[in-house]
Amino acid sequence: MDEIKEKLDAAKADYIEKLKRLALLEAGVDYSDVDNYVKYLTADNEEEIAEEAEALAADLKAQNTARTDVYHDRRSFNPFK
Repeated sequence: MDEIKEKLDAAKADYIEKLKRLALLEAGVDYSDVDNYVKYLTADNEEEIAEEAEALAADLKAQNTARTDVYHDRRSFNPFK
């Protein structure tokens, strides 16, 4: 009986892990970054996982637009001009 419970718990944990990865991908997180950010999702049901993934993706998008790239953005400081 304990073996069955352990197998069910392992299957549930695996399902939740994959659900978190899928939610992050659907929210717009880059595929190569999903492994880094999946640990920040703490919810256990589908709706809460989706909400947390959307919030995390929005934070990442806001963070990425705040930075400037010296070679592509003319607003950034260029010491050679």
